[in-house]
Amino acid sequence: MTPNPLPRMVLEEPVAFVVALHRLHSMLEARVLVELNHFGSFFGCGLEGVLERVETLPPDNTSIRVVLSGGGGFFIDPADVETYLITDGETGSTWLEFQLRSGPTLVIREDDHQLLTGAGDGTQ
Repeated sequence: MTPNPLPRMVLEEPVAFVVALHRLHSMLEARVLVELNHFGSFFGCGLEGVLERVETLPPDNTSIRVVLSGGGGFFIDPADVETYLITDGETGSTWLEFQLRSGPTLVIREDDHQLLTGAGDGTQ
């Protein structure tokens, strides 16, 4: 009899928005993958590019605009999201997750594939 493997362990840690902001700043100039999903519905989209900058927005500079290379990007208002740092217990990789109270979830992660293959630096 062969034992069944344990399911993949993913740890979800709630973090303050300022912690997520610090994490986003640490990803500046890195290639990132962004996914927007509405779980339970057939809806979602994905973006990828180099994280160029994070801007605060008026009038109170609490909401942010995240800008990717090529002009793509998105907006986040900390008043509308619950913020998490997710860790994959198998690989140790981490990513940010912003869960809107109305349902959709925005995931931002560094492009690990780039790191493994050397993509983006001219080597393959």
